[in-house]
Amino acid sequence: MFHNIGRVYKTGLLPGMIVTMVFSIGIQITMNFLEFYLSIKEFTISKIGLYVFVLSFVGVVGNFFVTPIILRKVDDKIYLVVILIISGIGLLITGLSGDVGLYGFMFMFSLASMMFKPITTQIISKNAGEEQGMALGVRETLIHFGFVVGSIAGGFLVSGDSGNIFLVSSAIMFVCAIGFGSIKYIEVRKV
Repeated sequence: MFHNIGRVYKTGLLPGMIVTMVFSIGIQITMNFLEFYLSIKEFTISKIGLYVFVLSFVGVVGNFFVTPIILRKVDDKIYLVVILIISGIGLLITGLSGDVGLYGFMFMFSLASMMFKPITTQIISKNAGEEQGMALGVRETLIHFGFVVGSIAGGFLVSGDSGNIFLVSSAIMFVCAIGFGSIKYIEVRKV
């Protein structure tokens, strides 16, 4: 794995993959513990099911209709930074305004988080050259490592104040937006 990470480093994609790993920590904190948060807030099982359904539905519709259209018109890295900011705002609204914020969260966060993976796949496909398969494998490994860290971090957050899952995840989304934005800036300066 370390050998493959070294090969990815040579393609210039490693900084983006590390930011992707951090993003997956934020996703896992929120998605893994959303049902706990809703049950703590005494939502019924049917309402929790409705939220989970809407999250999935919005993500599928976004990937099917919105992402391809926008990617034809906007640079993929700029689009990535924008959806991370939108995702962070959705999480921040939820963390600050509770139940009312869940509606904003469901739309903004689910749409943004579902679009993230196809966009990063496209970036890797464009830039990895012959190392594309290996780069996608390293990305998946880093994402799953982020899921492990996110599960542990989310458990600590839920055991304290469950509302913190949204605020911490929001901060992670903003950090990732800055990370991808600076990667874009670095690439522009190299040219």
